[in-house]
Amino acid sequence: MQKVNYLGQSNCYRLSNGTVEVIVSTDVGPRILRYGFVGGENVLGEYPDLKVTSELGEWTAYGGHRLWTAPEAMPRTYSPDNLPVEFQINGDHSIHLLQRVEPRTGIQKEMGVTLDREGSRLEVHHYHALWGYDDPAARTLSLA
Repeated sequence: MQKVNYLGQSNCYRLSNGTVEVIVSTDVGPRILRYGFVGGENVLGEYPDLKVTSELGEWTAYGGHRLWTAPEAMPRTYSPDNLPVEFQINGDHSIHLLQRVEPRTGIQKEMGVTLDREGSRLEVHHYHALWGYDDPAARTLSLA
């Protein structure tokens, strides 16, 4: 794991196994800013200048992947996640991100990100207390 600057954010962490890389931000989020083959295109896209303003404040798309609440609804879905997150590094290929409680919605989001040691598989676990059930499979996104 390597601390890097990405999309103008100086507190990002790059996880790589030599085949693919994932970059998460601890400046905002929880967010995955990049996933792709090393030296290749970001398959999650990048939109650092795209902003949405709601009664909750200004939300920046950045691109990548973020945890959304469902069903999508304005303004809750676009609650700004522009503050630093707490994080815990779990070895060379795994990191856990924890957002502060959103002051206007009362929602707190967590994301666990683990890259396989070989190949292209990335596992993302989403945690959200308001979902009301505890089924890890229902909150897991795997990219391969």
